[in-house]
Amino acid sequence: MWLNACYRAMTMIFKVTKVKSIRHADILAKHLLRADENEAVRVLQIRGTARPADLAASLRSMQRATVLTKGKTGLFHISINPRKDEAAGMTGEQWERIQQAIEDEYKLHGQPRVIVEHRKEGRIHRHVVYQLTLTDIGKLIDIKNERYRCKALARQLELEFSQARTSNAVSRDSYSRPEHQQAKRKGQRVPDRRRLLRRDYANSQDIEAFNEKLAARGYVIAVGDRAALVLVDAAGDVYGLTRELGIKLKEFERFIGVQLQALPQVKELKAKRKYIVPAQSIKENRKELMRDFMQNDWQDSADLSANDNKKQYQRNLRPC
Repeated sequence: MWLNACYRAMTMIFKVTKVKSIRHADILAKHLLRADENEAVRVLQIRGTARPADLAASLRSMQRATVLTKGKTGLFHISINPRKDEAAGMTGEQWERIQQAIEDEYKLHGQPRVIVEHRKEGRIHRHVVYQLTLTDIGKLIDIKNERYRCKALARQLELEFSQARTSNAVSRDSYSRPEHQQAKRKGQRVPDRRRLLRRDYANSQDIEAFNEKLAARGYVIAVGDRAALVLVDAAGDVYGLTRELGIKLKEFERFIGVQLQALPQVKELKAKRKYIVPAQSIKENRKELMRDFMQNDWQDSADLSANDNKKQYQRNLRPC
């Protein structure tokens, strides 16, 4: 399982991930080494592993160390994302200070770690991954309340580096990791999609004109289950209307007027617009997954199974 939490964007942005399986350790390794999404990728350090020249193998071994414990959360990943203009002027000592502050906060001193630097759209950011297993005593470092601790740490570093502190007000331009992944699967970018929708809204004289523009893009307005009003696309995916348009609900209610009462329910609309994957596509997808498993993952799965069997055997030896 890959648990992720993104914290509100201050000047210093921290994104934290906890990894609970070898499969997701492999996914993290692929993400860290992706040259197609980054202009530059540099592996700065692989510390405390048997294969310091192989990032993927190092992350797998760091995750496998959980076999010595009763837990599964073997990796702690932090993405350090300063603003573009401030990241360009940061020194090596400042980057090292951030990493030291993280280790001080979470008691990660001396743990095996991986550091990777990315440059994406001209902005430099770094990923640091720590092993949470204390191999000498067979226990996991228990990290709790990382949301609030990361926020406090970001503020501390902002002051220390004399960087501008962003307002605590929630930005209507922000989006979560699930929203980012949803757009990525469709070949979109959340900011680009919102920019087009907001332009259509601003250029519409009335709700009829706006509905025409939405229909041309494949969207329909509906009454949501959680959000009061939502957009539903041709695949049946749902988006919060006010978040997409960057406005308050009352403003849009005034804009739509009496037609608010005639809007369809999101459940009905999703059932009609949901995209059904052809049976042949499902079959081909399964074949591709099986080929990938046979080529890449079977050894990891065998090793993990053997470790699990050993762990279960040790448990069975314990007296009742």
